[in-house]
Amino acid sequence: MKKQYILTSDLEKKFQHLHHLGIKTPNLEKYFKKFRRQLIEKIKDAIPDGDVFSIGIGEISSKVLNIATEKQLGTQGLIISTSPDFSAPKRGATLEINRLADITGQIIGHGPRPGFQTLDDQFRNISNQCMGRPVIVVEDGSFSGSTVVEIIKRLRERKIKIAAVIVGFSFPEGLEKIKSVFDGEIIAINKLENLIDWVPDHDFFPFAPNCGRVLGFKLTDKNILPYYDAKGMSHSFPYILPFAPMEKWTSIPQSACYPISHFCLQSAIGFYKEVEKINSRDILIKDVMGINPRISSPICVEPTFLLDNNTKIVSYLTSVINEL
Repeated sequence: MKKQYILTSDLEKKFQHLHHLGIKTPNLEKYFKKFRRQLIEKIKDAIPDGDVFSIGIGEISSKVLNIATEKQLGTQGLIISTSPDFSAPKRGATLEINRLADITGQIIGHGPRPGFQTLDDQFRNISNQCMGRPVIVVEDGSFSGSTVVEIIKRLRERKIKIAAVIVGFSFPEGLEKIKSVFDGEIIAINKLENLIDWVPDHDFFPFAPNCGRVLGFKLTDKNILPYYDAKGMSHSFPYILPFAPMEKWTSIPQSACYPISHFCLQSAIGFYKEVEKINSRDILIKDVMGINPRISSPICVEPTFLLDNNTKIVSYLTSVINEL
């Protein structure tokens, strides 16, 4: 059996939020379907012995939600998830949580996604929303298991009962880590044994919502927060060159990191050029601030500067690709 490399896809849905800022976009489904097809072909060329494929969140959600609904009916539990695709349809609660990194790109722990409340506030809200009911933790998948484990621990701190944990995709390491802290019902719809890696397509696309590892800082061991500059901009490390150690973060062989990074940068430039054409103006970093999920300004590991939010996105990305 071939080892598997999974690319999850949600760029179309994430970029729809630009419309809330009054920014028109090209046909998102058409643009990102082409981007993803070409990216998959390039990863296949880089990993010829692997089975490389893309999975849309919609392909997972129906199966996961069917099972979650059954559990909800049996327990009257509140569905909670880090993805609104699972929580919103069942009037559940969305946890805006992700791993945060220091200036070297190393993970320092879990904190809120940029633009959202602290984790303490989020879990307090869930406790109030539960009103004594149990919760059902629902995720599209669990790779390392660290985020689900963090959720379980914080729920227990607030004495919130967990009826079940449901994941669309599970991997041995992640599943074992969850089992080490939770002895209740764990439902894994698709168990993948021979995984190379699992990366969302938005991590390859600079200036996409939720792209990359978010820069944060540790206030205390339990309070880790995103870093915002003086103008309120968050910053993150995209999973491509020159921003991050791409081979280490994506499991793509070093020989393919440059051409794939060049392609991703060129695709981001092409997208924002189309946006500029449609809107008849330059698009600055500050123009895409204020939506959730946030678009963070890209930075390199151990950055020597942070971008000003008056920077033109196309101009900056063009300078990056010219220096790559």
